[in-house]
Amino acid sequence: MAGIWCFGVKCNDTWKVSIFNDFSHPFMLGGVGIGCFFIDPENSGLIGILIFYLAGFFAIVGTASIIGFLSRRVFNKYEHTFLQVKNSFRQAIWFGILVVGSLFLQSKDLIAWWNLVVLILVLVFMEAMWVAFNKE
Repeated sequence: MAGIWCFGVKCNDTWKVSIFNDFSHPFMLGGVGIGCFFIDPENSGLIGILIFYLAGFFAIVGTASIIGFLSRRVFNKYEHTFLQVKNSFRQAIWFGILVVGSLFLQSKDLIAWWNLVVLILVLVFMEAMWVAFNKE
């Protein structure tokens, strides 16, 4: 049986992705905490800043995907679980890009309302293209 593939994972194996997300999530939150309290942004250089932004991105994606999946589970009970996991994870990635991109723009003093509007429009366009070209 060929099966359906979601993000390179067979749909029967989505529970493995969910378990990995659930167990790795506290470590990412810990990484953000360590980055906030122990990394000096002026002295750490590129590696410290990169670790902070990556840990923040993965923590946001983990949190948003869990919240998104649970809300989909409550409000859309008739959709298959693997589609709920796939959609919530994809939208959590967009949200993580939005938050980390906003933090990066703020750190460089480049943030303005029109920058955020452009970033949101780009992400909405990417989501619309994803949905339009990946009909299942």
